[in-house]
Amino acid sequence: MHALVLLLAVAYGIRWAYELLLPVVPFFIGGVIVTGLVYVVLIVRQRRRW
Repeated sequence: MHALVLLLAVAYGIRWAYELLLPVVPFFIGGVIVTGLVYVVLIVRQRRRW
């Protein structure tokens, strides 16, 4: 019985985290892509200066 309650609590926690993080994921991915592009552009500019 105790294991079942624990399992339900874990499942509920995962579902809550999933619903909380789902709207943020596209913004996070977009931020990572933008950061990567900016980093590449800065590297290319530094190489052109030299």
